[in-house]
Amino acid sequence: ICPGGLEGLSPALQQPVRQQGQESAPTVLRELEIGDECAAARKRLWDMSEELLLATDLRGALRGASPSVARYTGLNEAALRGRCVLDFIHPADLSEVAAELRGLWRSAARARFEGRVRCTNASWRRVLWTITPDRAAGHFDIVGRDVTAERELADALHRAEEQVRQS
Repeated sequence: ICPGGLEGLSPALQQPVRQQGQESAPTVLRELEIGDECAAARKRLWDMSEELLLATDLRGALRGASPSVARYTGLNEAALRGRCVLDFIHPADLSEVAAELRGLWRSAARARFEGRVRCTNASWRRVLWTITPDRAAGHFDIVGRDVTAERELADALHRAEEQVRQS
């Protein structure tokens, strides 16, 4: 249940629940049911997310990828498993991303950076990555958000402003 068994729970959770003069199972049993509900809710979020959700081992090999990653790359989950995340990074961004990952594990802090990712149609999309090392589990948790449209809009606005200044 918890690393310390029932001792790891608050006293309130260890107490039986009394309803209409009857004693029911301790709250901890209901907590297990809620835990199952939470796990199901996490799976639904994982499945429906448009964000790129990844878990990698310490070498950057994919241990898990949300369906959005499969849609993005054109590879199913089985084909993604074990692939190095760097396989999908633009060659010009590789050294920066690899350096971020190395430094991140040493610092154990969350990092955010932008990089380009190869898509199913061989195009490159800009992705804002948030990566957190989980030392206890020995992996990285990664969330990526496609910011391509935002960057293109900002670039177009910048070009328009430059044209106005030059006229």
